[in-house]
Amino acid sequence: MDLAKLARFLETASAADRKLDILIGMQIGYERHLAVDADHAQPLQAKWRKPNGDIGKMPGFTESVDAAWEFVTLFCPDASQIGVTFDEHGRGSADVDGQKALQYATPALALCAAALRSKLYDK
Repeated sequence: MDLAKLARFLETASAADRKLDILIGMQIGYERHLAVDADHAQPLQAKWRKPNGDIGKMPGFTESVDAAWEFVTLFCPDASQIGVTFDEHGRGSADVDGQKALQYATPALALCAAALRSKLYDK
């Protein structure tokens, strides 16, 4: 997905969103992995191949500041300035190398959006 379009989706999100988590995860190399039973007859459960090759769940990038921080460090490995704040209502703002994301629904959304903006304007 186009980074600018994904950044706009994050901007308009009113809460954490698993569909956005998937789109964010795919930016850093998460791939869908479908496990099947021994007879290869029935699909079991869809999981995700992480960037390191392990199989697991997709992190809640839009919900968890820790997961969002992981995204930022993988997506923007050379970032020298990363910051996040939140207000009494739980809304968040973030900054990644001078690219600010202000007043997002969650601090995690703001961190992810600031990382996307950093890549967009770094080109």
